[in-house]
Amino acid sequence: MTGLSFQTDERKRAERVANTLYIELKRIGIELDDLDIIDPCSECIRDDTMIRLGNMRVDDVDQAVKKLRAALCASPREHTE
Repeated sequence: MTGLSFQTDERKRAERVANTLYIELKRIGIELDDLDIIDPCSECIRDDTMIRLGNMRVDDVDQAVKKLRAALCASPREHTE
């Protein structure tokens, strides 16, 4: 039998944000296969929910950076004042 797990508002928000990141990166050809959400640790210094992007090979990160740069160059920049 597994223990009960209750989703907090923070966890739900983390899932929404992680899912949005996954979808947006996938649109430009970047796949995060090892995306994970880490709940707060009551026995650690860290007390907030974390989104772990996973482990990627150096070549995969290099390709992701190239795709990200190409997507940024292709889209109009927003000006902040």
